[in-house]
Amino acid sequence: MEKVDDRNPYELGFLITPLIGSEELPVKVEEIIGANILALGGELLAPAIFKSISLAYAIKVLEGGKRETYTTAHFGSLGFKMESIKVPELHTALKLKKEIIRFLIISGHQALPILPLAEPTETPSAEAEIDKEIDELLATAV
Repeated sequence: MEKVDDRNPYELGFLITPLIGSEELPVKVEEIIGANILALGGELLAPAIFKSISLAYAIKVLEGGKRETYTTAHFGSLGFKMESIKVPELHTALKLKKEIIRFLIISGHQALPILPLAEPTETPSAEAEIDKEIDELLATAV
């Protein structure tokens, strides 16, 4: 008889403190997040992706009796499978990790595919194209 996998897919989006260097980030995420997922019987579906970002607003976190204010962070996401009943335990464990500023666990049935973060690209100015067309129309009308 074939064993049925009753684990559901999830996506974890997170902000990690910028005090952790980019070089050590993959190892730290494995220690902080990956180990908790595996300890609860979960399975990592893909390696985490990261990007250092400027936050839209400052986030204040109480750490060691004093408030830390963050304006930058390492943003990341990670796909995993886990039994639904274990997700609240994961949430509690991650909430206690001082390196995690914020996180969000999304059910894989609602989550979008994880895509690499794209760098912004420049597009030709629509205003410049309109000005060019107006100039051409004026030149032919005269």
